[in-house]
Amino acid sequence: MAEVAVCVVGLTWGCWKCHESTVCVLGLTSERLRDYKTGDQAVEVAKCLLVAADKVDIADCLAPSVNGIASHCAACGAVQDNFDLHREARERYYWDDDDAAYEVPADGSVDCAVWREIEIGEFPW
Repeated sequence: MAEVAVCVVGLTWGCWKCHESTVCVLGLTSERLRDYKTGDQAVEVAKCLLVAADKVDIADCLAPSVNGIASHCAACGAVQDNFDLHREARERYYWDDDDAAYEVPADGSVDCAVWREIEIGEFPW
């Protein structure tokens, strides 16, 4: 079985509700950190990779969302707004001008067929 190397892409920011620092997962990528994939299957793969990397606290804060992946604050449980989160990610990328704006809390590999489903699932037409 052929596999694709993937990583979980995230960023740390201050929760809108409690202002504590929390890691929010943006999605999965196999290439550049800013080109991440989302969707139900991406959430499940991200959870598995995070658990394997002993980041259960981050994995427990993930859920599928209409807008991709919903991250909950590890401190207070508040759902982090996807619009603000993705705006923050774009701004960090713009100002830092490289992938250093993002974090990789976990990485690993998935079967090529699974990765194709994740890529296609994001654009189901």
